[in-house]
Amino acid sequence: MTQDSAALCPLCGATADEAILDRTAVPVFQNVLYATPQEAEAAATGCLAIRACPACGFVHNAAFDPDCALYDANYENNQSHSAVFSRHIDASAAAVLKAVQPGQAVLEVGCGQGYFLTRLAQAAPSGTPLVGFDPAWRGGDPPAPGIEIHARLFDRAAAESLGRPIGAVVTRHVIEHVPDPVAFLGAIRAALPGTHPVDLFIETPCVRWILDNGVVQDFFYEHCSYFTAETLDAALDRSGFETVSVDHVFGGQYLWAHARASGVAGAETAASGDDLRASVATFRSRHAHALTGWHDTLAAARQKGRVALWGGGAKGVTFAAVFDPSHTLIDCIVDINPGKQNRFTPLTAHPVLSPECRSIARNWHPGGDEPPVPR
Repeated sequence: MTQDSAALCPLCGATADEAILDRTAVPVFQNVLYATPQEAEAAATGCLAIRACPACGFVHNAAFDPDCALYDANYENNQSHSAVFSRHIDASAAAVLKAVQPGQAVLEVGCGQGYFLTRLAQAAPSGTPLVGFDPAWRGGDPPAPGIEIHARLFDRAAAESLGRPIGAVVTRHVIEHVPDPVAFLGAIRAALPGTHPVDLFIETPCVRWILDNGVVQDFFYEHCSYFTAETLDAALDRSGFETVSVDHVFGGQYLWAHARASGVAGAETAASGDDLRASVATFRSRHAHALTGWHDTLAAARQKGRVALWGGGAKGVTFAAVFDPSHTLIDCIVDINPGKQNRFTPLTAHPVLSPECRSIARNWHPGGDEPPVPR
């Protein structure tokens, strides 16, 4: 990617030159943890150059290099261990199933290890075909009866090989990882049959929520595309989908879009960047305050004893990297996902422990030879 092309908005092609945030040497993957501190410290890095398009309001990382972000079976972002998030997943599954007629298949593009498909299987009528596509699928038996998962990208050949009508396609927390969202959505549209309407459901973080709330840990390398409701609507329209609705869900953190591939899409949406400028200004102010405020808060807490950070997902890993890059203020990160426990965060090598380890962590120095293990 050249410097000139990186400055162009991937959504509308205008010059996206309104700077929101710049960071160097950030972890390429927040959801890949490491077996040893040495491996963690040697993790691949990239840069953030978060830019907003003044013409349409789309936000992206102009420094993103897709050749650096190659997903494989080591990627672990399962959030279903959280009861709150599980309820959100079940509500999303119910919304998808409402759009499906008996005998029609539900496809998930970017299904990971099949967690959402499993929730669909629990709620779907018996015999509903559930099929997932993800190059990061680790293989083995599907997570529930009636589920098929293919370790490949979804395209027309994959759709035709199903041999059954498609009722709905869902892609959750995938499009923000894609540098060209219109091409991504266009590829899904091109793969779908023209014989009957197919519903598309998308969930992705809302960049306006990030900006308005000053959530500095929500900008990281894995996410190269950031949407408002307006820019997600525009991306759908430009990809051949007719937008039915775009709603804010999960306390406003996420956008939930419902669109339809039904022949000819509606009129193209003209998004505007004007109403995002106030949010960008708010974020810049809060970001500067957060850098000082959180460092002082952590330093004061560290004077009183050990400090643990709750949550070893992308937000927690980014928080540790931004506010404790030298691993001197935060002793450990606690996460309820067993797939993350007893591993180390990229670059900073913070150990990720189970909640049961928290009493041990208070007596364990981060410079020790081995992480504590549950007893």
